[in-house]
Amino acid sequence: MTARIDPSLGSVAQQAAPGALGLAEPALARPGVAGVAPFLLEGERLAVTGTERHGDHAFWVGGRLVAEGLATDAGAGVNLVAAPASLRRELLGPRGSLLELTLAVPTLPLAAVQWRTTQNGRWPGALGLRLTLLPRCGEVRYHVRGEGVRCVAAGDGGEMAVELRVHPEPAEWRVAEAAGGGIEVRASISAEGPVTLLLAAGSQAAAAAAMAAAPHLSAHELRAAADADVASRDALTVSTGVPELDHGVSWAAARARGGLLRGASGSAEGVFWAGLGAVGVGDATAGQAAVDALRCHGSGSVPWRLGSPVPADALATLLAARFTLLSGDPDGALEALRLLPPEEVAARRATADPPAWALWALALGSLADALRYAAVEGEIRALREAAALGPPPGRVVRLPMAGHAPTGEGGEALGRLLSLSAPLPAPPEPDTPLGAWALWAAPDPDAAWTAWRSLLGRGPAGGAGGRGTWDVATRPPGAAAEAGILLCGLAHGLLGLAPDAPSGRIRIAPSFPTHVSAFRAGGIGVGEAELELRYEREGRTHRLRLEPTRGRAPVTVVLAPSVSGEAPGVARVDGVPAELDAVAMGTRIRFSVQLVLDAPRTVEVDVEPARAPRE
Repeated sequence: MTARIDPSLGSVAQQAAPGALGLAEPALARPGVAGVAPFLLEGERLAVTGTERHGDHAFWVGGRLVAEGLATDAGAGVNLVAAPASLRRELLGPRGSLLELTLAVPTLPLAAVQWRTTQNGRWPGALGLRLTLLPRCGEVRYHVRGEGVRCVAAGDGGEMAVELRVHPEPAEWRVAEAAGGGIEVRASISAEGPVTLLLAAGSQAAAAAAMAAAPHLSAHELRAAADADVASRDALTVSTGVPELDHGVSWAAARARGGLLRGASGSAEGVFWAGLGAVGVGDATAGQAAVDALRCHGSGSVPWRLGSPVPADALATLLAARFTLLSGDPDGALEALRLLPPEEVAARRATADPPAWALWALALGSLADALRYAAVEGEIRALREAAALGPPPGRVVRLPMAGHAPTGEGGEALGRLLSLSAPLPAPPEPDTPLGAWALWAAPDPDAAWTAWRSLLGRGPAGGAGGRGTWDVATRPPGAAAEAGILLCGLAHGLLGLAPDAPSGRIRIAPSFPTHVSAFRAGGIGVGEAELELRYEREGRTHRLRLEPTRGRAPVTVVLAPSVSGEAPGVARVDGVPAELDAVAMGTRIRFSVQLVLDAPRTVEVDVEPARAPRE
């Protein structure tokens, strides 16, 4: 373990003072009392972890820990306001209280922590800071100058540089080797606040470029507050009037996006679920990042919560196909096809067990759908023929044991979840994200709504991995699998979305719970088009309004909602009487109509309410 001064790193450039934090109200703020739970703040390049009460911030770039143990002598946290990329804590100590604000800058490998007095507080004299840079690194070269420290270390992922700056300039820097590797940095600031600590990491060029943007902290905070709300991006949002639903969806989308775009190491299964959720809500950038990450896992088997382990390349193929069906961009699906020549497909089938081949069959069929207009006819036909094949002869298909999911159901179960074509033969527990998603296939969606709403609300309220994670605490923080599954429950369960961008078509088959009388979903994407769905119920009349909000070419919408009732009455499309296909399902009815969305369209159906069952 070596830490040595290196004058060749040069001095830290003097820049204007960073701006003040705390001006932007986070769109998805969650106030609370600081406890022993962890927190997780995510940007697209950097994440910050720690504990709500004691801080001890750790900073991660991708999957690499670049700094840890940030602590002050200002006291412990008592109250906090958390958001996906920022955290405000009130620190209470023997010398009074301070407000600490932490920001993970959305698009840069840059984090900021600022301390300032509360409204009626007084600056508690000198503020002491402590932090370990590049922990567990064997050899660290560093340089101290003025208001900052710059250090560099080599590693398995290449050279990593960290720049640390404190404003105003500390009276003294103390740098020493840290136990276990890296360097421990201490500083004392006697000037009255606000005191701002800035940390940038990555390659030397990336760290320097990020630090150059540090004077614009207030703008970065405004961007983080806007990015946390998916309504500010081209992605799916809901409006129900229930905060844990509306904010939970947006927070889950922010979590899935952050974990995927950081490229943090994590399980292939976790990346798949986060990516599938991102694709479900129309986050194309995060969806493509998931496809790229899965391809890095090769063909190895990965754990699979729907059954036996499955091959990572089958997950990558399926996700690439789903991405093309959403976006209409065939590049990812064509790359998946290039990696699967006929002889490779035959080899996959020859070596796959039933669970793995069931997933491959789903992936190949989805790939054929995605490339129906982008590949030659013979290639599409070969994909469909392969998808229709069962496991190879000689493979043993074990019978399911009581109390266990049937072997070989993994791929079939996922297909049923995506299409809600039939309930699962052995569904997961309802108190899990997958179980809540599976409940939407039941004739009555009320139980699914209750389970999904309860689970969605747990994330922002806090948990083992921090507010908004839905996952157990992991180091490094990776893709939020549970958040992705909950997004799938929205897209494929509640709304029944099945985009087919190559054909310019989308199926929307929402299942509205009995008690819901108003609902809005915006940012429903298919290709370059985007639309909004509004649902209202007044007495016996169910009214659905579809409105195109983006795109030049009109899309075709197959609208097939499920509503409570026994017999459909008069139906109207844009005020004109119409006949709709209707299927009775006990106390509910699913009716369908196909519309070309070249203008806002309104569908109204009068439905006789369901009668109470006779005793």
